[in-house]
Amino acid sequence: MRSLPPQTKNPRYGFVKCLQTLIYCPYIHSSEPNGYQLGSLRKKDVPFISKLWEYSRDETTVKRLNSLIENSITAGWYKEDDLVSWVFVMEYGGMGLLNTLPAHRNKGLAKSLIYHVSQKLLADGRIPYCFIVKDNEVSQKLFSKMGFQYFMQFSVAFFVIKSKANNQPNKM
Repeated sequence: MRSLPPQTKNPRYGFVKCLQTLIYCPYIHSSEPNGYQLGSLRKKDVPFISKLWEYSRDETTVKRLNSLIENSITAGWYKEDDLVSWVFVMEYGGMGLLNTLPAHRNKGLAKSLIYHVSQKLLADGRIPYCFIVKDNEVSQKLFSKMGFQYFMQFSVAFFVIKSKANNQPNKM
């Protein structure tokens, strides 16, 4: 089977990404960062998250993120009511869209979100895991440092079919 490059842009179909899986090891601990409030993500945060996510597709992404907030596990750190770090449990059950704003990095926020969401998943009888884009070394190191173990590498293709008339994604 021919392997795909780490990222391929196709003007008709959108992005193709190669991902890898890390599996959770439950023997981790995390402390709560001072000056931040932990909470579930709010619908009012969605436009902000969507704007910063490199794979965002405007309306489609906003609908998807709102659905995840309503139906899945989410968590975020807030500083004076402003979202500064977040993570979602995606439709397939793995963690995704982990991000921390640059001014708030290296304070343990992402680590504590991963720990918090992992504990919720374990309490639900689910195995915490994530997919990480192959060339995202920062996330790979973070998850590995927390006890997640590399499971396997494989390719996944996500397609956005655009109409020929206006070169915009079709509404789903």
